[in-house]
Amino acid sequence: NSVGGEIMELSALIEKYNRCEITRTEIQTMLNVSWKKLNKMMKEQGLKTRQELWNELNFDGNLRELLIWKYRSFVRRCKGKGSSSKKYIGKEYMSIEEWVAFCNSQQKRISKLWEQYKQSGKQLKYAISIDRLDNNKGYISSNLQFVTHGFNSWKDTIRPISVKHEEQTDYFLSCEEASRFYGIRSQAIGEVLRGKRYAIKGYVVKLVTKEEVLKNKP
Repeated sequence: NSVGGEIMELSALIEKYNRCEITRTEIQTMLNVSWKKLNKMMKEQGLKTRQELWNELNFDGNLRELLIWKYRSFVRRCKGKGSSSKKYIGKEYMSIEEWVAFCNSQQKRISKLWEQYKQSGKQLKYAISIDRLDNNKGYISSNLQFVTHGFNSWKDTIRPISVKHEEQTDYFLSCEEASRFYGIRSQAIGEVLRGKRYAIKGYVVKLVTKEEVLKNKP
């Protein structure tokens, strides 16, 4: 029973370790074992270190390092480390093992984006970025896609709206897009949406979902 309990305990600790929740040193302290002894125990139970998991990434050089950095970056966000992390605190995120499997499953897409980035002369707008499909959810495989930095930045500016003008309703991804459509000042539709008293007359603007815009776009 004690051996079975030890195996279960180590397995649970290594799972936390591979989610960057604890360090190897903390595990050594909890189990009162040396670095060498811990390595032996892990090998006996088929448990992998972080480095062994990172070695399973099917990418080379700088791209491999980038994917490791991406993982560490969103883990820090979810733990509230960093100046702009409050909205990420407590969000769910993958373990290293899950991240490696996810990246490997997206190898073709990631490699294509990387080549595009290099061919652009490493322009920021072509850099590889992680897009969360639903901002209310965390960094889990079903909620992530690899995109360019430019796309991610553009997506953040989307503010889907409907505009009723002269008895016709049209849908747009931003107030600026709607203003261009009607041939009026770029800020005009935004002023209507914000309820400015000097806003242009004859337009009724409402916030809608992105799905509504895509559904109603001609």
